[in-house]
Amino acid sequence: MSTSAHNRPRWRGAIPLAVCLAGLAGLAEAGSPERGPPAAKAPQFHLFAFGKAMPTDPSPQRQRAWDAVEGVRQRIEPLGFSCRIFCEPGRSGGATNASAEPQVTRKRILDELDALRRDLGSNDTVVIYSHTHGVKSRGARPGGLLLDVPDPAKGRPVLLDWREYADRLLQLPARTVVVLTMACHSGGLVKCLNEDEDARRLWQSRRDQGRDFLVLTSQNDHSLSNPRRIDGRFINPFTHALIEALGGKADGFGSTKRDGRVSLGELAGYVPVETRRHTAPADKANDPDPQTAGSFSPDRILGVPGSGG
Repeated sequence: MSTSAHNRPRWRGAIPLAVCLAGLAGLAEAGSPERGPPAAKAPQFHLFAFGKAMPTDPSPQRQRAWDAVEGVRQRIEPLGFSCRIFCEPGRSGGATNASAEPQVTRKRILDELDALRRDLGSNDTVVIYSHTHGVKSRGARPGGLLLDVPDPAKGRPVLLDWREYADRLLQLPARTVVVLTMACHSGGLVKCLNEDEDARRLWQSRRDQGRDFLVLTSQNDHSLSNPRRIDGRFINPFTHALIEALGGKADGFGSTKRDGRVSLGELAGYVPVETRRHTAPADKANDPDPQTAGSFSPDRILGVPGSGG
C-alpha cells in the first residue's frame, strides 16, 4: 500500500551527494540517447480459474466443477499461460473430497482479484474462467456467483454479486481481459455491464484506451445453465465449446482462412454458436443462450494451439 502524502516523512537537510550521484547515474542508464529508452516489459499471459460446487451437490456435479477447470487449464497452459487455479471440493486420490477446507469463497476470490490487479502489467493478457452456481437477480437485488455455503441465519445466500464482480474485472490493468463465466443466470453479468452506470463508465474508459475487454457467459440472466451429454459425457455446453475453441476449433471461424492461431474475434464467434447447438427437447426452457459483452480488437491473438507456448 502506498503512503499518503500527509504521512510521508519530511526530509530535512541536504540530500547526501552519493545519493544524488547514484540517482543521476540511474537516470542516465535508463534513458540516455546512447542506450535508448528502457526495454518494455514482455507481455505475460495469465489464467485465473475457479470452480465451486456446494457440499450438498451430488458427487457427479461436484466432479464436473473440477473437470471443467482442469479442462480449460489443460487447453490454455500450452499457449504460454501461467495458471492459478482454485477448485472446491478438490480431488484426493482421484475422487472429490467434499470435506476439504473451503478454497473458493467470496472473500478469497476478491482477495485473489486484488492480488491479480497488483501483479498485472499494462501489456499483459488475463483470462478468467469460472464454473459455479449462479443466483438470479430479483428486483433491485442483484444476482451473482454463489461462492459461500448459504447461511440460514441471514435468510439468503451470500453472493459475489454482478456489480461488484464487474467492478473488479474492469479495474484489471491488463491490455486484454477475457472473462468466461459458466453459471446459471450468468447473463446477469452482461446485463450489469450494459446497464450499470459505473460499469459502463469503466468499460468506456478501457475502450478509449484501446484495451480489450471480452465477456462471454454460458446463459442468459433468467435461465439455468444445465449440462448436456456431449461426446459420451455430461458437460456444460459452454465449457465444451470453450475447450474446443482453445484447442484450435475456433481457428478460422467466420472466414475461410485458418492461420493456426485463435483470435479474440474467433473465440467470441465460435463459442456462442457451438454452445447453442446442444439443445435438449426435455429441457427446452434452459437451452443454452450464451451472452456476449465487451469492446475488443477481433484480430488480437489469444494463442497458437499446439505451440507449446
